[in-house]
This record gives sequence, C-alpha cells and structure tokens, in this order.
Amino acid sequence: MPLIKCPDCGHSVSSEAPACPKCGCPVKSTDSGVNPNDRSIITPHRWNFLQKMAFFCWGIGALLILIPVILIFVATPANTWPHIIIIFIGVVALATGGTLHQAGTGREEK
Repeated sequence: MPLIKCPDCGHSVSSEAPACPKCGCPVKSTDSGVNPNDRSIITPHRWNFLQKMAFFCWGIGALLILIPVILIFVATPANTWPHIIIIFIGVVALATGGTLHQAGTGREEK
C-alpha cells in the first residue's frame, strides 16, 4: 500500500484510497471513467479558491467604482477622464468576479 501524491493539493494519500482525505480530489480512477488528473473537475480545494478570488474581485471592483464616483460628486474636478477609466477598471473587476463565481458554482459533486 504505497503512498502517492494528490494531484490537486500534493498531500500524501494511500494508493488504495478513492479520494484525498485533505481536499477530496479523486486519486484513483473509478468505474465511472473519471480520470483523477482531469483538471476540468473542480475539487473542493479549487472551489474554495475560486470563491475567495470572486469575492476579492467584487470587493476591489466596488471600491474602484465607488471612490471615483464619490470624488466626482464631492470634488467636481475639471477633468473626469481618469475617474471614468478607474470606474471602467472596476466594472471589469466585477465582471471577473462574476466569471470566477460562476466557474466555482458549476463544479461536479464528488
């Protein structure tokens, strides 16, 4: 019963175990034909990472939108183009967060 490395987290796992006890990634091919090295399967470890990145992008995007909008209305600068560019970057960050969140919710259950 040799130990093998988990393809997802690198934790040592028994070669007889169907999945990694740390992250839940399948380490042994089953009768269903699931390849344990298939990177399209989103394990709980990857799902947590995608969700954290989505919330980070949403937070940064909200700040990049709110701060310039407040500065435009409070300070009324003569040139608002830098603020508009920053708002556009914030919208892109929000969209990136939405894409990451959607990728994380489409995971397959183990």
